[in-house]
Amino acid sequence: MIKWITIVAFVFSGLILWFLFQGLSLNPPTSAPPSSNTITIMHAYKDGVHRYIGALRLPHSCYDQLDPLVSSNAKMPNSVILSLTTRDKMLDPRLCFQITTTYPFEAITDAPEDAKMILRVNGESVPVNLVETAWQDPRGTILNLENNPK
Repeated sequence: MIKWITIVAFVFSGLILWFLFQGLSLNPPTSAPPSSNTITIMHAYKDGVHRYIGALRLPHSCYDQLDPLVSSNAKMPNSVILSLTTRDKMLDPRLCFQITTTYPFEAITDAPEDAKMILRVNGESVPVNLVETAWQDPRGTILNLENNPK
């Protein structure tokens, strides 16, 4: 009798696992859609160099954020395009939390002083609140390297 109960339990467990894995294959991981919220970015300019610092809020803690890519647009020579790419890694075998997580980024580029910054997250334009700060302002830098003693 115990043998039959064990066999039925294994078959039932196998069916449950099969059903769960089928559900996972129906929802493949995708990139995070950019939020409709405006992203605040600190901007500093000094000697032809722009520094953009901000943070991207994503739905959970299992995203990978690739390094920011800064490029220019041939049609708009006075523009700087800051591209951020994220990748959802929720199905990877690591600990994830279902809480909104902030991912900081920093980009430094050469451009004219009046260059307009365009932010793209996963290829889509996102509205930006650009806050001007002094180059050495600690609120505008992640690492303030100018005032470190040598």
